[in-house]
Amino acid sequence: MDVYTKQRQIFFNNLLILEFDISTVEKEYRVKCDKDMFCLPNQKLFEIVIYFLFEKLSEVTEENTKVKRSVSLWQPSTHQCSLKIVHCKGLVMKSRA
Repeated sequence: MDVYTKQRQIFFNNLLILEFDISTVEKEYRVKCDKDMFCLPNQKLFEIVIYFLFEKLSEVTEENTKVKRSVSLWQPSTHQCSLKIVHCKGLVMKSRA
């Protein structure tokens, strides 16, 4: 198996791992989806795949945003924490008191 064939197979497998529904795409858009789908330029299929990948990215971004938002709202305790400077072997480090 040459390098290009292997790369095409890896790309195709990654789409399958991300739950790209090949049968639905083939039926709905009447295009052939396999590891060789981009051997020749195929704008329609390219747009379908890119849209799918951006949708997946959007889902992941939304999940990460929810996690970050909940972490930023979390407060460790009711008492106030103040920062103090600690010198350690010539390095200046900030620590919570």
